[in-house]
Amino acid sequence: MPTSFDPAPLIPMAEGIPGPWGFLAVLLFITFVLHLLLVNAVLGAGFITLCAWLNPDRSPARVADLDLQGSLLPKGVAFLVNFAIPPFLILQGLYGAFIYSSSILMGMWWLAVMGLVMLAYYGLYLNMTARGLTRGARILALGVSVALLVVCSFIFVNNLTLMQAPGRWEAYARSAGGVLLNLADPQVVPRWLHVLLASLAVGGLCVAVPAELRLRALQRENGPAESLACQEGRKRSGLRWFSHSTLAQFPVGAWFLFSLPREQQALLFGGDTAATALFFTSLALAGAALMAAFRRNAVRAACAALLVVPCMAGMRFLLRAFTISPWYKPVVLPVDLSALLLFGGSALVSAYILYRLALLYLKPPLPVPAARPAKPEPALSAYGEEIPEDALPEMPFDELNSREAAEREDSSEGAEGPDGGAKGPAGPGPQEPNSQDGDAPGNGGPRGRNA
Repeated sequence: MPTSFDPAPLIPMAEGIPGPWGFLAVLLFITFVLHLLLVNAVLGAGFITLCAWLNPDRSPARVADLDLQGSLLPKGVAFLVNFAIPPFLILQGLYGAFIYSSSILMGMWWLAVMGLVMLAYYGLYLNMTARGLTRGARILALGVSVALLVVCSFIFVNNLTLMQAPGRWEAYARSAGGVLLNLADPQVVPRWLHVLLASLAVGGLCVAVPAELRLRALQRENGPAESLACQEGRKRSGLRWFSHSTLAQFPVGAWFLFSLPREQQALLFGGDTAATALFFTSLALAGAALMAAFRRNAVRAACAALLVVPCMAGMRFLLRAFTISPWYKPVVLPVDLSALLLFGGSALVSAYILYRLALLYLKPPLPVPAARPAKPEPALSAYGEEIPEDALPEMPFDELNSREAAEREDSSEGAEGPDGGAKGPAGPGPQEPNSQDGDAPGNGGPRGRNA
């Protein structure tokens, strides 16, 4: 980048990198792609959800889908923040002399990112949990959250472009309060619009793909017509967001391409084999994703779009390395493995703890032990003394229980009469024959007189 002076004296001296260059570069690429996908998904889905709330259609199925979609946004922000830490730490390790300098130059804006993200998270959480809010209040909370995330994306684009342009760091002399923005760079605005359109495209896929999967499940189960129509509408809406945003990327991408310095443009058109291959592969994959969207196949469109993001990220990595190569080449710097070993050891310990917790969570519950039979009461002698067990005749415990059960059964049968009825209370005994019969011996009857 041509400058009016040599910016080399402004760049801090790098003493080394905390690990092998190739390993850290691959790790930075992977973590940055994951973070970028989450940024696009949350920002795009939030804007699409806001537009859906502005739609006057208030059918129960649509409101339920909006509630489900809104409930995922706070979780997405939480994942987004956590996945932003690894790439930023690795970026500091590899390009600390540049990212620290640009962050200090725009320090007020950079420190404001934390507060803005927290406020955005609070608004999304409020929209998810406060069911008693009116429709207008929910639209306001969601709109403010999305606007704050858009501002954060603009700050990030400024910082990442400013770190690659040390020739513009002299502007700090005119703005020493930490409020410097890289607005004079012609690639800031098209790059920011490129990020926003990519977010809308990925957000549209986040709506269309689940709708298509649910639609297929409902069709297999012969689901109700209202649910089928609702999922079909969500699928069409998501694919429309994706296709329109991707089509808009072509003029914005051309603007972004021609805003780059000529040396970087030459890399994409044959100057560097890897950069040229990634550039044209990205265009081909974007075309394939558009064709799948036009054919109403959300899953195929998502697969092609997921391949576009790493190609674009790899192309940006190559352009950044080329841009700062006159002042900085991390490949030739000494390697200090102490930080990497500490990080790796901590990661292994954390992974082991998570593994043990997962085993405890997934371990089946222990079976409930069967109740043991009650121990028989001690035997007593005729004098009421307990007889020791060794003095009792040997008898299996089961047999002893069976004998006790038999004794209880005999006692219950003895409580009943010979005809099966309950035995009545004790009476005076059998009745003597009537003395008038004269049949009983010893009375005044004929049999007695004969006797």
